[in-house]
Amino acid sequence: MSVYSGFGTRRQETYYYQQLETLLTCMNAKLIALVQESEESFDNQWLNFFSKIFVSLRKLEENKYMPPKFSLCVRPLADTIEAEERVKNLKAQKNARISRESS
Repeated sequence: MSVYSGFGTRRQETYYYQQLETLLTCMNAKLIALVQESEESFDNQWLNFFSKIFVSLRKLEENKYMPPKFSLCVRPLADTIEAEERVKNLKAQKNARISRESS
């Protein structure tokens, strides 16, 4: 039986999480460069999707006591694309659309 996220030992689980954090940090750096290079032509749908996931992950991690907190790995990208503001705008647009439809 495994109790360490599918691994047989705590050490394997810890190493796995460290590697995942490194991967996310590496990908984050590349995506920031791509977004800054051509933000106008970057896929807006993907940016919105990423933003929603980021905000949801960050909220979940508010109740998480132990590392890893993966939202920290992608925080620089989230800040670059203003993820939290983007999600607020999407919610406001949705509420406005619902309001118009119910009128």
